[in-house]
Amino acid sequence: MKVHTSRILIFITIVILILSELLSQVVNLFSILGAILVIVIYAYCAKMARKSGNATVWFLVPTIIFTFIPLVIKFWPEEKPNSIFEYILSSLLNNIPLIISFIIPIILLTIVYYGLKKHEEI
Repeated sequence: MKVHTSRILIFITIVILILSELLSQVVNLFSILGAILVIVIYAYCAKMARKSGNATVWFLVPTIIFTFIPLVIKFWPEEKPNSIFEYILSSLLNNIPLIISFIIPIILLTIVYYGLKKHEEI
């Protein structure tokens, strides 16, 4: 398999993981209208990425925004913790499925994607 094909498959996997998690979080937080809004914004950004020479920015900015906001809401403590350690520990324990099934794969796939991009440029 060529490096370019690997990059395309990894990119598609990243997008699918992000969109599935975003849609589930947005549906939980804001209803179906929020999910439709996320899809419209991503479609607009994809259109602009095709037109623009700097497609990476059009991909990263909405991804960071739509990933960061739901994660902050999800990790926000429901009640005031007694210490920082207690807050971090309770957040990690409560969100182990999210960390294992979403955050770690996205980080690893992004590292591989940019590693392949550097390898392709050589």
